[in-house]
Amino acid sequence: MVALKRAWAWLMVPPPLGDERHLRRATLQLRIVRFLLASIPVVFALSMLGPNNTLGPNLAVYLPLTLLLLGVVAFVQRGWFDVAGWMISSIIWLFVTAATVAFGGLPANNAAAYVIVVMVAGAALGPRPAAFFAVLSALAAGAIAWAELAGLLPAPLVPVTLLNAWISVTITFLLAAVLHNLSIRDLDGALTAASQAFARQQKTQWENETRGLHGAALAQLAERALLVPDAKTFCQEAASVAASLLSVEFVFLVEVSAEGEASLVGLHGRDAVGTSIAVAGTPLAEVPVCALRLDVADLRALIERLGAGPVGGGLLVPVRGRSNGRGFLGVATDGPRTFTRAEEQFLGTLASLIGTLFEREVATDRAQRAQQFEVLGRLASGVAHDYNNLLTVIMGTSDVLRSEMSAARRASLVDDLDHAAESARLLTRQLMAFSGKQVITIGRLDLAAHVGDMFAMMRRLVGDSYVLDVVVPPSPVYVDADRGSIDQIVFNLLVNARDAMPDGGTIEIVVEAPGDGVVLLQVRDDGVGMDAATQGRMFQPFFTTKPQGTGLGLATVADIVRRHGATIDVATTLGDGATFTVRFPEARAECGTVGAKEPDGERHGRVLLAEDHSLVRAGTTQMLHSLGYDVVGVGSGREARDRLLKDHNFVILVTDVSMPDGDGRQLVQELFLDGHKLPVLFISGYTEEGPASPMGVSGFLAKPFTREELRVALLTCLSASEPV
Repeated sequence: MVALKRAWAWLMVPPPLGDERHLRRATLQLRIVRFLLASIPVVFALSMLGPNNTLGPNLAVYLPLTLLLLGVVAFVQRGWFDVAGWMISSIIWLFVTAATVAFGGLPANNAAAYVIVVMVAGAALGPRPAAFFAVLSALAAGAIAWAELAGLLPAPLVPVTLLNAWISVTITFLLAAVLHNLSIRDLDGALTAASQAFARQQKTQWENETRGLHGAALAQLAERALLVPDAKTFCQEAASVAASLLSVEFVFLVEVSAEGEASLVGLHGRDAVGTSIAVAGTPLAEVPVCALRLDVADLRALIERLGAGPVGGGLLVPVRGRSNGRGFLGVATDGPRTFTRAEEQFLGTLASLIGTLFEREVATDRAQRAQQFEVLGRLASGVAHDYNNLLTVIMGTSDVLRSEMSAARRASLVDDLDHAAESARLLTRQLMAFSGKQVITIGRLDLAAHVGDMFAMMRRLVGDSYVLDVVVPPSPVYVDADRGSIDQIVFNLLVNARDAMPDGGTIEIVVEAPGDGVVLLQVRDDGVGMDAATQGRMFQPFFTTKPQGTGLGLATVADIVRRHGATIDVATTLGDGATFTVRFPEARAECGTVGAKEPDGERHGRVLLAEDHSLVRAGTTQMLHSLGYDVVGVGSGREARDRLLKDHNFVILVTDVSMPDGDGRQLVQELFLDGHKLPVLFISGYTEEGPASPMGVSGFLAKPFTREELRVALLTCLSASEPV
């Protein structure tokens, strides 16, 4: 049974071919062979009806013919179509010729079968082989007729009877009809394929023309986009063009905010009454990579809820390049509508153009805000400069009072003054950081010891309503950092933690070195914590949750951390406190200054102080006197230069960087040219970097400063100037 199925498939199914033309040839040749194989038993049976027909001659004729036709099938299955065509045409020609001779020549009517030879050759091979077999058949018929008239033909194998003649002619006509039908069917298939190819070509041509029209419209819109004052105006104009080209009734824009609220803006065709609805869990929840079709029921219902009115069909494409959320450009029709690929591409390109305009508006707004911030920064730096001068007087006077007054007298008054001055200094440092004028002097710093030394100041800053725990390791933990910047980080995080606990609580400050080249500085509190929205904005300038505040604290911390090559993160839960963690790179051992001396002991001598602000000059003079120095104060760089030319007994020059008649750097340069080699301590509340002294040894002290900071700075400069 399986063998019969395989034989049937071998005879009926053409070989697998990728070429459609070859497939048609193979199918036609198999049909011809199948018809001939089917006709052989019929002809054999009819020929046996005659009284003079015998079985032997018929088998001798039809059995080889059957085998030869099966050989033709084998050639077709192997893909040898030309060989199969020539073989089948030659077999039929030989059969017709032999039958004509065997039945006594042309009067037997077998010569009419030559028509079959020509038709088979034409169908299986083409017009030229058909002409060849036509000529060959004509020559064979002529030769047989001449031989018959000359009496050269042998006696007929089978007598010519009316039945034999009728059978021959009938079979010939039937075979001709079948071949004609096969040829017509093959021609119809070719015409159908040609018609389909022509339709595809027309469709491609139409799409190319449509794309050309769309491209021209987009080019004009892109040129127009450079001239329109805002994106809204361009959207209105572009929507009118899109409605005309796409033949739609409604063009709209769907805006999705960062909070997941969607709203609809009608651009052309309808007066949309837009509403705002949440789109979580809808197809608009995520921006797709391709178009969204409005034939989807839930999406169509969502657009109708947004105020689009009845929608039968439509298309949504994402508007990319928007910084303030997500968006979609949409078109809608009253009835069902299928959009072509070219129309999708046009709408997608238009959406990208609109998104670029929105992004341009955002960039322009940012540039304008940046200019405003630059003006504010200049104003802030100027205010901070003047404020630092006043704070220098306040803090210096407070230190002097603390050193000269008894404990009972200073307990309340001076502590409150120190608290207010320290808070004011923190504010001015934030202003300086915001203006980009903060001084950063990176050096090797023992973070554990430094944070530990800040405990008393932190205790005064938070007040008695809070428990303050400072946990630092006993061994040094070195980082490359600026002392003032570390103070600013700690104080800002400390104030932030204090304000998060209005009714009191516990604040813990931890310094640890867990390894892997990282040093951690953590500030923990058990306050109100932060929600996700607050965490997303907490480091933005001017953002604050306090009723009154600048919103610069955490923004300043983030900027300082970045400038130190460190990172900061927060772990917090609403109602469960917060932990800020700053990760500093650990300083390597060789990063320390080789041969640097630690300031130790006390120094005495004459100090030349050049400061144009009278109150700062008086306050600094008072602090220097309290430290045991003999001070000569002058109000300008010119006076300082004249004094040094007359008096060479000063041990150090303390000078403001910025003075009306020439800054301190110019003064030091002139003294260096005059041959002076005096240590210099620059002081300033407004400079971008600590200036270097050409005289060799210099230091820098940022205003405002305390008496202790002044003492350490003086000792550092004086120690560095001594020979090793």
